[in-house]
Amino acid sequence: MSVLLKRLLIALGITIVLIGGYFMWVSYGGGGIEATSEDVLYQKHTSEEVFGYKQQIDAIRFNTEILDDTRFTSLESTQTDLRDVPSGRENPFADVE
Repeated sequence: MSVLLKRLLIALGITIVLIGGYFMWVSYGGGGIEATSEDVLYQKHTSEEVFGYKQQIDAIRFNTEILDDTRFTSLESTQTDLRDVPSGRENPFADVE
């Protein structure tokens, strides 16, 4: 069998597989995007729900006067210093000596 014939048969086989795959994809509903009434209602409900959450978040106000209160400014830090702990080996994967 010549090289040209092999290449033609391979190209023909790939073409047949691609065409067959395309027709199977189209015939099983993958060829188009169709919105059903359920999809539209779900999207409408979801967008209304998100808009409602956004309105609730926008309504939240933070009173910044608390930052000027003496009770807030008199707070002290309870921070503790961490003691220095020696780390492990420089290369944990090296052989143990």
